[in-house]
Amino acid sequence: MTNGIRFLVSDGVGYGALFKAHVLPVIKYLPESQISDHYEPGYINVSLSREAFPKAEVFMHHGISDKLYRETSKMMNYDTVFVPGPAWRDKLVYQGMSPKRIHIIGYPFMDEIFKEPLSRPPLKRTADYVKYGIPTDDMKKPLVVWAPTHRGTAVVSSQGRLNNVINNESWITKETQHPVYSGFFFRDILPLADVVVADSGSTLYEAWAYGVPVVFPSWLIKDSILGVWPNSFEAKIYRERLGWHANSENELVDMIKQAIKTKNIGSGIEPFMEGIFPQSLRGCSGKRAAQALTEIATGGC
Repeated sequence: MTNGIRFLVSDGVGYGALFKAHVLPVIKYLPESQISDHYEPGYINVSLSREAFPKAEVFMHHGISDKLYRETSKMMNYDTVFVPGPAWRDKLVYQGMSPKRIHIIGYPFMDEIFKEPLSRPPLKRTADYVKYGIPTDDMKKPLVVWAPTHRGTAVVSSQGRLNNVINNESWITKETQHPVYSGFFFRDILPLADVVVADSGSTLYEAWAYGVPVVFPSWLIKDSILGVWPNSFEAKIYRERLGWHANSENELVDMIKQAIKTKNIGSGIEPFMEGIFPQSLRGCSGKRAAQALTEIATGGC
């Protein structure tokens, strides 16, 4: 037995709100758990960031992208590692991690979005456009959300590199930046989107999980992805061309139009996403994470 469960949340570089958005769907099922800004011995401490909390009993990442962030060699200071789906478990086991250290919990951050209707009533849609700074002058046009990953590793981000092509009279464009800078989460604008243009971050997986087509600027990003993160799930996406992959600016425009028209997310995406974030855990990941933490705290595993 332990003294309880503590979620380690630091507001360093403005990440506090993001961390809390990941833990609140879990705390909902663990009313006696705590949020803390420091590690405390005797508790089940849950870290969401290697940089902020490099040692804890449990690691639960604050995103769903790979980027080689939770490799086995980088998880040595955590007793247990939470992952979104079986593909992550298989990868870590292949790298030498004991399967006993791994719990598949889904992605609690997106629990609430799966309770949202896929089509919002006109008044609600208008209110959301205003809330997120989307032009409302022609709401009959499709909405294309450009969601580049943050520029921590600039070569794998499309931020600032599609300005001349992403705006088009055929659709409304909304660029979303990392929530640290934008003040809101991509998941909250996702139900409004007809198509997402993404590159290498959590946004591409979130869009696919919700059933929204993703178009990739492959001519800009692919080589960098394969060079920087060759063994990542992002590399697999570009190598196998999962989703819509454009080889030029003109092709990007054409593919966005096709994706809007067909609403097709692409062949091979559904089985791929079952490994990344299974359908059975979408909308109930917080509950599954709480169950896993309860088992750990009571010595059940």
